[in-house]
Amino acid sequence: MTERELPYPNKPVGVGGWLMFYIWVVCIILPFLFVVKILEFLREQDVVGNADWFNSFLETVPYTSAFFVFCHVCMAIVLYASNKKVTRYIVVLLIWLSGPLLNASLLAFCVVIMPPEAGEYFLAKRIPPSIFNLVWSVVWTLYFLRSKRVANTYWRDVKAIKRSVA
Repeated sequence: MTERELPYPNKPVGVGGWLMFYIWVVCIILPFLFVVKILEFLREQDVVGNADWFNSFLETVPYTSAFFVFCHVCMAIVLYASNKKVTRYIVVLLIWLSGPLLNASLLAFCVVIMPPEAGEYFLAKRIPPSIFNLVWSVVWTLYFLRSKRVANTYWRDVKAIKRSVA
């Protein structure tokens, strides 16, 4: 890779700065904290005491948690292992799948599946984190699409690589 091939030759290149923060904090530490928070939530007395919906909730937790952790581990691996331009778009897709879309499915679960009183309780607990998650996803989407470091790190065009090999 030469300096001339980079989209922004005088800007930083490689995994560092906010990109390093994203990989370590968001992709590695956050999923661990997510699982711990779910386990704490399941220990709350008013949650356990509400058995009519607790079993339904327990049926969804392993799947949503596994999906969330899987998406974040995939992001960390892709961000470390790739230098292709498409990486940015894959990460943005995973951000929205594991964030706002997963939260929307949980909110829909509260409204549709749970009994009204349990759904209202859980919905009240999920709305503030869902709003935060939406804002968080917008911020990181803008970072991955507009950052010069990200553009310099993930710069290789897949079509150009295929043409050069052929």
